[in-house]
Amino acid sequence: DCAYLQSGGRAVIDNATGSPDGTGHCLGCSIVGCELCATEDTCLRCEEKYDLQVDGKSCSYQQSYIWVVLIAVVAVLGLWALSDAVRVHYAPNLNPRALEAGLGQRMRMKVRQHANGHPMYPMNARMHTRSVLGPDLALFMNWFVFLGTVAAYLFLLALIFRPEF
Repeated sequence: DCAYLQSGGRAVIDNATGSPDGTGHCLGCSIVGCELCATEDTCLRCEEKYDLQVDGKSCSYQQSYIWVVLIAVVAVLGLWALSDAVRVHYAPNLNPRALEAGLGQRMRMKVRQHANGHPMYPMNARMHTRSVLGPDLALFMNWFVFLGTVAAYLFLLALIFRPEF
């Protein structure tokens, strides 16, 4: 009698193949959903919620229609969102006064320097050392540098002490 299986395999009745794999494990089949194998490539009995196919070479999941419906619903919602985004992108502006007011408010809310004329900060402003919005932003940016340094250090340690196979 065979008491153990190959990894991922299911028991073959009385080890019908009669050929253990050299490690003392019984040969089994790797048919998904098969509870009891007839041979290495055919199933005798499927697990609960699986149906045995006519040829005996596979078991099909009884509730697979749920995934088909779910994928179809997600696809329809995705196409709806995409078509809505395309429609809005190409639609004409029906309220130019509101658009101008919104763009003006957006411009007023941008962070500006305290110098004469209040120019905006350049795109390459050094956020790690310069006080743009107070010390909080510099601390926040330096936190990312710290995390990157720790990650590089841990990666280096993992490379140095990795086990040899």
